Amino acid sequence: MSGQSPSPPSTVGSGEATSSTNRRRRQNNANEELAATVSSNLSEQGFTSERFRVGAPPLQLLPLESYPIDSTAPQQKIGFDQMLPRIKQILASKNVDAPQDEIELYYRRILGEPGLGDLTVLIEANWNDEACQSWLYAVEAIRSLLASNPLTKDIKVEISSWQAFTEKAIEVVEADHPLVGAWPDIKPYLHNILRSFPRLNNNWITIDVIRMDFVTAPLPYPIVVSITVDWSLDPKDWLLAENQIQALLTSRGFPQVRPEFERGNFQYAAGFPLQTLPDKHLWGDIIYADYEHRVTMGSDIGPAKYFRRHPSNLEMSGPSATLGGYVVARREGEEPIKLGVTNYHAIRETMDGFMYIDSDRNDPRQPPIMAPIAPDSELGRIDRKGMGQNWSGRSKMTLECPSRRKHNITLQYHERHIQQMQARPQGQLTREAASEIQSRIDSVRKLYGRKRDFFDKEKNLMGYPWLCSGFRFRTEENGKLDVALIEVDPARVGDNRIPESSAWTETKDPNRRPLPSACNEPLKGIASCKDGAKLGTVFKVGSRTGATSGELHSIRSDVHTDDDKASKMPYSTEYCFVGTEEALTLSGDSGSFLFTVDGKWLGLIWGGPKKQNVVNPLIYVTDAQALLDGLHEISQKKCKFELARD
Repeated sequence: MSGQSPSPPSTVGSGEATSSTNRRRRQNNANEELAATVSSNLSEQGFTSERFRVGAPPLQLLPLESYPIDSTAPQQKIGFDQMLPRIKQILASKNVDAPQDEIELYYRRILGEPGLGDLTVLIEANWNDEACQSWLYAVEAIRSLLASNPLTKDIKVEISSWQAFTEKAIEVVEADHPLVGAWPDIKPYLHNILRSFPRLNNNWITIDVIRMDFVTAPLPYPIVVSITVDWSLDPKDWLLAENQIQALLTSRGFPQVRPEFERGNFQYAAGFPLQTLPDKHLWGDIIYADYEHRVTMGSDIGPAKYFRRHPSNLEMSGPSATLGGYVVARREGEEPIKLGVTNYHAIRETMDGFMYIDSDRNDPRQPPIMAPIAPDSELGRIDRKGMGQNWSGRSKMTLECPSRRKHNITLQYHERHIQQMQARPQGQLTREAASEIQSRIDSVRKLYGRKRDFFDKEKNLMGYPWLCSGFRFRTEENGKLDVALIEVDPARVGDNRIPESSAWTETKDPNRRPLPSACNEPLKGIASCKDGAKLGTVFKVGSRTGATSGELHSIRSDVHTDDDKASKMPYSTEYCFVGTEEALTLSGDSGSFLFTVDGKWLGLIWGGPKKQNVVNPLIYVTDAQALLDGLHEISQKKCKFELARD
């Protein structure tokens, strides 16, 4: 965008909006304005509110898992039982439509996180026109009540409706939709609106134009301009901007397209305390077979060290990521070298200057956060300027495959499996059944031993960073360059071979889910994200979700990550893809290659927004040719790069 930014339109055309639609919008706006006023008063005390969900202290992103407290907090349960009649009275007095049997005390935690989570009074209620106001006042009153009792003073409160827990799905905006052609003209006006609100201008994260609705809704889903903002914001911060964006869309002939603000973030992989391994594992955490010696396309990688959280000194693993595949670097007068490709953000933990700190000094069970990066540290310099192939300290930045994150979870899984088999009552088994179980135990023990030896004998070590982008390089189309090249141990170098067809375990629909035609063959050539919908179904192989497929969106997303803001970089504009029925990627798949049905390399996955309850989230991708051109620039034009052909 160049020149002076345009101003938003001052008038609103009726367009195609019906009177009933306008009435609903006026009613929703009136309710949300009232809620914003209440929220403004409460937010200073640690209250937040959003559509279908209100809580105090501030809510965590969904999905959360809830489970009974059993005997882990008997005193708090006693206090809650004493307070329950008064809680019911508060709900009735505030006109909260909550069934009497839908008020429970639970532990609530992020799915798969270690630790017990937060003790929470969870109230399931029915959302109505008055809920924006009544729920906020009810939460305030219940929190005050709980705070008055030493047994319950630390218990959180959450009121939610069924809509807050219902899964949503994303569909692509078709290439021939009129909004696709109009969006380049609309987008500058939208950014101008955001700039006029300082808190929004500094705290928006993504702007995605998508079709999105509850999974139970009929297709096609409505088109939404989905704006993800920082978790610190409240509805009062975006309500007026939302109205102005709706006016902008209506004036351009798209009244049925609605803006929708949502608190969210990026979901980067994070470590976990070794003393409290997750007792429920997410998809892809466990490696069931023997560890592979060769590091192939889609392999799991991570930093080859443990970390100490400060100030608790709790030992923890680092994150895991994906080695997407291989490229070849050619430099005049030197032999070509085959290098692995992943994201820069996925290997930053190997560098001096990276540190985890406790997010809650009083509760080391809570997930850690990254400490601020010192500008004069090795990591601070690489963040700003990247890292060339002759960087003197790179031999200290050791990477491994598989990651110790997955290694530790895998060993724990095998230990539990052995314990479960040993717990079978021997007296109730036939001799043949007992012998079969013992044979299985012996087999798992041998597998466990081979995996421990793999790490004990340092077979996990796989290489060092060779070239890194840092956070300040962009493609010619203003796409983010988040890339690192890895010099892999020659004995472990793999290839760009597409997995066999059996790797794709998604529900097969021949009309929507074709398999790659080049299964079990190397990638051959490069395709361009510019081809858009003509690409059809696209594929990836990640270390977390394995082999999955998706589709290209017709409108690129604007993205402004925390790393961009810390590096004083403007927002980037990204190609985005979405899984056609389920998640194309999850945390840990960063660095995966994306490729076409005929086996051409399309791009490098680097991240995506975490939208609440979405089953098939967006992912952002750097175009393959733009990535190779960017690597040429990062090398100061000393190297040329191409896709490895084997």
